[in-house]
Amino acid sequence: MNRIICLVFVIVTATFSVAQVNLTEFGFEFQAYPTGIIPAAKIDVALSAKSTLHAKFGGNIFNHQDFGKQDEENGQGLGGALGYTYHFNELKKGWLIGVRSDVWFNHVNWKDNELLESGTTDIVVLQPTVFGGYAFKLANSNFAVTPTLAVGQEWNLYLNNTHRKTGEGWIALLGLYLSYRINKK
Repeated sequence: MNRIICLVFVIVTATFSVAQVNLTEFGFEFQAYPTGIIPAAKIDVALSAKSTLHAKFGGNIFNHQDFGKQDEENGQGLGGALGYTYHFNELKKGWLIGVRSDVWFNHVNWKDNELLESGTTDIVVLQPTVFGGYAFKLANSNFAVTPTLAVGQEWNLYLNNTHRKTGEGWIALLGLYLSYRINKK
């Protein structure tokens, strides 16, 4: 697991080095999906007048109930994402689309009511998504609000040999990004 964390750190560092650290905004992103929430800190780096790279780090808190492979699944984990956003108008406001890939290191508590068994499973979740949204600049300020909708897949990679399968598959997330923009233009 330490190797994976180091790899994520190297990728994030390299991304911002290549982008010449032209930080355009930073803030807090909150995403909700049918069985959980993802609060995270996020930063955006401009690549051009209409595109950015972004990185986020946060937590994933979930309760799959009986929507997963087991009768009950709940847990949490830490992780983050790297992504690319294209802005149709300009970086400060308007419609946008993008792609991102989240990686979550989750600890799942599960229960099988039929077999009267329970346990835990440690997983790495790979979650590639596509998203769209609209950025609103708040009146004459450097603050912005960006609601988003993302759809994608969740794939579980199991970390221990005594695991039980847990929920994965299609995912839809509603998001809200509250940010402070560096340049006021």
